Amino acid sequence: MRPRREDREKIDALVERLVRDAGVPNARARADLRRELASHFEDAAEQGGDDVVARFGDVAAIADGFRRAYRPMRRALYAAKVLASLVASVAVAIALQLVAHLQTAGGVDVVDGVYLSPWYRPAAHVSMALVVIALAAWELGIEPLCIRLEHRPARLLATWGALLVVVYAAHLLRAAALDPVQALERTAATVAAWTATLAIAARLDLAYLRRFGASL
Repeated sequence: MRPRREDREKIDALVERLVRDAGVPNARARADLRRELASHFEDAAEQGGDDVVARFGDVAAIADGFRRAYRPMRRALYAAKVLASLVASVAVAIALQLVAHLQTAGGVDVVDGVYLSPWYRPAAHVSMALVVIALAAWELGIEPLCIRLEHRPARLLATWGALLVVVYAAHLLRAAALDPVQALERTAATVAAWTATLAIAARLDLAYLRRFGASL
């Protein structure tokens, strides 16, 4: 026996609620679950009896069961999100430092007439370390390290100034010449790497939460 129209509407609404609350991590899995639930209700309706939706049981408990079943997949996707943030942020940091350390003389010969500052390698390593620290702080919710510097001009300038002091001290210890313009550019690249890391993490977090919700 086919379900009545009002039962059909209740069934469709319940199926959509369960699929939504289950936190299924991809479209194909959601479609499979939707099809399985619809088939279950069709079978129940063919067996007859009163209100198949009412006989289904505690919807919240069932949705929680689905969430637990799909949790390993969600965790894997969360790990993939963090890895994607790391890879993208490291790539941006390296690119920023590469551009900032290009020069027309001295250093390491890259191509004819273009050289790379001998300070590129330590600067790139520092930027990559900052990327890891920033992402760890973001995922752990360490508020002082998660502030988007581009939204706080005063803190942005203070951070830039602190890096300038560090760079000046490093050059002083090595008795190396320090070009003020280059110092400004290279410390700006480091600050930009930090802000880019948090911006990338925020964008990927937003995309993840929109698709899967907050809970794992």
